[in-house]
Amino acid sequence: MARTLISWLNNACTLFFEFTRFFRRFGKKAGNKTARERLGHKAEEYTADILRSKGYSILTRNYTTKTGEVDIVAFKDGCVVFVEVRSRTGENGPEPHETVNFAKQKKIISAARAYRKKHIKTRDDLSFRFDVAGIRFNQKQQIVDVKYFENILSL
Repeated sequence: MARTLISWLNNACTLFFEFTRFFRRFGKKAGNKTARERLGHKAEEYTADILRSKGYSILTRNYTTKTGEVDIVAFKDGCVVFVEVRSRTGENGPEPHETVNFAKQKKIISAARAYRKKHIKTRDDLSFRFDVAGIRFNQKQQIVDVKYFENILSL
């Protein structure tokens, strides 16, 4: 009986550690975001508000595939817009929009293609565009600069 109990405890401990390791990696609760993630979310919210004020409909946010992610997918006047939102804190370093490197561009295009294939039926009257929003925050996490660039990539 003691061996059975020890075996059971070993299995339970192993299961517990595997479970906690899994949740540390994949099970982060939405409320437990890091400061960087909260700032990124704030930048995405601000960008979505700008797009709405210009008459765009937000189709989806944070569209993720195995190969990439698009922060915002919007639509206006027959044009589907894939928006990458970049944010930075402080005055030093590159501008936020300058951090969209070639590898990130490939991921955005890959996710956009997947979105197009899954959600948009073949239509000749639609156009597609890639935009980048660069938002800079001060140390108090207040927005101090916004730059928006249209049509920076091609599908």
